[in-house]
Amino acid sequence: MPGWLRPGPVALLYAGVLIGVVFIATPAKFLAPTVPIGQLLDVGRQTFIVFGWVELAFGLLLLASAVKADRAALVLVIGVCAISLGEHLVLRPILDIRVGEIIDGADPTPSNVHHVYVALEVLKLALLIAICVGCCVRNRGARWGVEPGEAQHALVVGERRHEEQA
Repeated sequence: MPGWLRPGPVALLYAGVLIGVVFIATPAKFLAPTVPIGQLLDVGRQTFIVFGWVELAFGLLLLASAVKADRAALVLVIGVCAISLGEHLVLRPILDIRVGEIIDGADPTPSNVHHVYVALEVLKLALLIAICVGCCVRNRGARWGVEPGEAQHALVVGERRHEEQA
């Protein structure tokens, strides 16, 4: 398996995209005082449609990378995929209806769905970070994609070369 197709590197990249889209770009657009809320919500709607496809790709990569991973990594990967699937199939359609109502000028009744969505995004990010940390711990600080035994061998060989040059 190539080094990049391991749970740690895939989860790290996924976490970076998640932070960029959900926790930075999405809230930042609402800081624009001259853009009407309806337009901001429409941009957000389109952003999350595209992001849904990106998450599908990351989910497939995570699952493929976890096929030969240990049980802990597999459980975390399944957790990330389950959250993403639940958001995509249940929460985003509800939020999309609410956004449509607001864009059309309605004032929908208050709902906690958005708070649940944000909480799940935070949980998903925590799981992705746990996958990354677990990968680092299992590799004993070695660069990703190298098995612990290989990393120890590389260190020993590197020390021998250093001694020979001295």
